[in-house]
Amino acid sequence: ITAIDKTAGTVTIKHDAIPDVGWPAMTMTFKLKTVALAKGVKPGDHVTFKFVQMPDGPVIESLVPAGGQ
Repeated sequence: ITAIDKTAGTVTIKHDAIPDVGWPAMTMTFKLKTVALAKGVKPGDHVTFKFVQMPDGPVIESLVPAGGQ
C-alpha cells in the first residue's frame, strides 16, 4: 500500500502483474467496497487483495495484510 484515502474510500497499491486482466505491474488507486476494508492496514504494508471490475473501474472487495486471514 502506498496511500489510503478514507474520505474518498480509496487505496493506492503498487502491485505485481495481474495477467487475468492484462495488467502489468504498476501503482494504481482502487475504490474500496467499504472504507472498513482499510481498517488494520497502512501505507507500507504488503497486502493481499481481491477486486471486481465494475463499469466505473475496479473495486476492492477484500484487503488483508499479506499472510493474514
